[in-house]
Amino acid sequence: MSKKEEKKTGLFACQKNMSAVEKTMGIAFLQQNQQTTVPLVYGYSNRKTHEMKSNCEKSSPDHLKMKLTVCVIFFDFLVLTAAFPALREEGLQGLLTELEITLKKATEKLKPEVLTDLKDQTKFNEMELQARGGGTDPVQQAIVQADELYSLGDTVELYQFLIQHKDSDDAGILWRLARATRDYAHLSTRKPEDKKSLTYQALQFAEQALHINPKDFACHKWYAICISDVGDYEGTKAKIAKAYVIRDHFKEAIALNPEDATSIHLLGLWCFTMADLPWYQRKIASVIFATPPTSTYDEALGYFLQAESVDPGFYSMNLLMLGKTYMRLGNTSAAMLWLEKVQTCPSKREEDTQAKLEAEQLLKTLGAAS
Repeated sequence: MSKKEEKKTGLFACQKNMSAVEKTMGIAFLQQNQQTTVPLVYGYSNRKTHEMKSNCEKSSPDHLKMKLTVCVIFFDFLVLTAAFPALREEGLQGLLTELEITLKKATEKLKPEVLTDLKDQTKFNEMELQARGGGTDPVQQAIVQADELYSLGDTVELYQFLIQHKDSDDAGILWRLARATRDYAHLSTRKPEDKKSLTYQALQFAEQALHINPKDFACHKWYAICISDVGDYEGTKAKIAKAYVIRDHFKEAIALNPEDATSIHLLGLWCFTMADLPWYQRKIASVIFATPPTSTYDEALGYFLQAESVDPGFYSMNLLMLGKTYMRLGNTSAAMLWLEKVQTCPSKREEDTQAKLEAEQLLKTLGAAS
């Protein structure tokens, strides 16, 4: 066999055997990208820590395909170089030229919006890096640190950190402080009187944040949540009187950020609560309002499902409410399906543990009924 034929045969063998290697590389590469840290979006820290699910934008399929193509082509080049050490310098240069051409074609296949997304991602990463590296903006530094603590589920340390910024005039700091104060109040170790005081403080911080920046969806969301919490201490009549205010702020939060699954869930919870009102509370509502607030379980179900489609598995309470809503609608099999999903959620905070306990009890009830 001539040297030319040997080269041709060897090249064919390498290319034939590359498929398995490429598949292995592709799987490993995609798994790596699923663990990649993603940029700071909407003021939340979204790193994959403590098995927490990322709540922000995923890399696009086109982006992943391009990177996988580059990886496989480069690996092809390494294998060919190792297989044929006797290749002349011009032969290697030819392979490099081929690589450049293929890379150019792969890049051209990307849509313009994908390229824009990559530039935005780089910009977000640079912003976060600057804040982490001792940037000159102390507010941004505080927000990044607060989001890290929140992502770790460290309720006590987060509250103790943010309460030092209670006099801040930044809406981002204040709505985070409202959230942290509320979470701190709901710890099982809190005394009833302390819980009440913290609940009113949380509302005060949320109100200040909303006043500073009414265009921030999170300010509307946490203001509505805190109003609802305070209503638990002011009686049924006062709580029903605030029903429309709470609903409208949830709707405004969704209008400002349609991709926030929590706001959609909370609007679903509002609908469920209205549909679940006992008769005497409906009487009170009819006295307060010419047109009392009403809703249906079907409407609540629509919002819970929408929240799940926006961010699957984002919140144990959303899974729980899907189960409870299907129970109210008489769909036992669907109810059990969603309640079983609650059991598989990681317990990041106390409310996750509470959701699991309630789901367990409801599953026992459904099992006994069936």
